[in-house]
Amino acid sequence: MKEIAIFGGTFDPPTRAHDGIIEACLERPDIDEVWLMPSGCRADKPGMSSNAARLAMLELVRSEIFNDDPRIVVTDFEQQLAQPTQTHRTVDALEDTYPDNNFWFVYGADAYQSMPEWEKGAELRRRLGMLLVRRQDYERPAEGGNIRHLEVELAEDGVSSSLFRDAHVADEPVDHLVNSAVMAYVREQALYAAEVTAGRI
Repeated sequence: MKEIAIFGGTFDPPTRAHDGIIEACLERPDIDEVWLMPSGCRADKPGMSSNAARLAMLELVRSEIFNDDPRIVVTDFEQQLAQPTQTHRTVDALEDTYPDNNFWFVYGADAYQSMPEWEKGAELRRRLGMLLVRRQDYERPAEGGNIRHLEVELAEDGVSSSLFRDAHVADEPVDHLVNSAVMAYVREQALYAAEVTAGRI
């Protein structure tokens, strides 16, 4: 049975903090593969970049930053589910589709604390294998059972996709927030340039 880290999110765009989380997962001897799973449409995040663009940026992360490491899998699994997705439905679909894999889901400590508010979130928090990243002002539960800690640089430094988008639209320096391959793609595709006129910022 393979031990798989599931790293989900919008990845709009993937940042250096995301890169650090991927690297930390790869460094764990108890993890065989890291699946990068961008979400489909989300009611709480209107105006997301296309599924194809976010997948393309993750492929650039895999190829350019991690040298096509075969342990990294970029998957549209959640994007193919009925939209909008819910975490518990994604978990059930993964377990039904890949019964021979054991999944560990990467979350920040903030997400862990808010999980009981999700649909079927209390059940998820009890049973889901989780790799928890430290977040400022949020406590992580102790390791043990279904909880493992993931130590990541930049995780508490406020590096985020929303920070990148805000700074990019404001024409502020952003190259330190994403890797060069993603930055080149953003510029080539003119991503986020229309956010102001669309009223998304």
